[in-house]
Amino acid sequence: MSDLEKTHHMQQSYLREENPVNVYVLDSIWHAELLKHGISARIAVRYTDHAAGKTYMSNPDSKFYESTLQTLPVTLGIEEEVELQGFARLMFFATIRKHLKEHAVTLVLWIVCISFISIISYRKKKEIPAPIPAEAAVSVPDQESGCHIAEYMHFYPKKHLLVYRGKEIKLTNHMTQLLKLLWATTDHYASYEALIVPLYGNIHIDKGEDRLIQTVKRLKKALEGVPELVIENVPKQGYRILLKPNKPESAASEITGVV
Repeated sequence: MSDLEKTHHMQQSYLREENPVNVYVLDSIWHAELLKHGISARIAVRYTDHAAGKTYMSNPDSKFYESTLQTLPVTLGIEEEVELQGFARLMFFATIRKHLKEHAVTLVLWIVCISFISIISYRKKKEIPAPIPAEAAVSVPDQESGCHIAEYMHFYPKKHLLVYRGKEIKLTNHMTQLLKLLWATTDHYASYEALIVPLYGNIHIDKGEDRLIQTVKRLKKALEGVPELVIENVPKQGYRILLKPNKPESAASEITGVV
């Protein structure tokens, strides 16, 4: 290592102790540099202090890092106690606009090919008569992707769908994950912490509880037509989902239309 490199690493160690690195400032600096080069992207910076055993992320959303480009880790300091790494998710339309001129011919050829294939597919479909669906047919997904809750109720997480007595109830992604987490436990109970992290990632507990309350309200609203499935709040602890027994009078009311 040259004297210049040694001096540089000593300065970085000194800065870490005297002026702790602000990961949000690094985020802003990197974002500005990318914009100078015409690169539009969502970014994040990870700063690791190995001496203190702490890691700081400029973006707290753990799911963001699952589909990003990563820079190689950069280590600094006398004992390499500082480590920096950048993450970027390129904006699709911004990338298209930047390279549109140089790839214009390729783009036109792709459009022509796709149009040609679409026309052929359409003509083939017209030649084959479509099967006549049954009057009471319900679009039930593959059984392997579903969960049997009761004889008259099936839950399909991959389809974000609950089928109750032949009726499809559409669910949002968070509603699906919440129902899945509650039903997967032995007693169908989960604490706030056990629900917040899988649903929303590593966010502040107060913010997580607020978002969890809203998700529970939406799920209860979606399940208003399913009287057997009830979500109960365990005060200051978590939530429990209950499957109440199907009452004969309830089934009779549904058939006759009497409430």
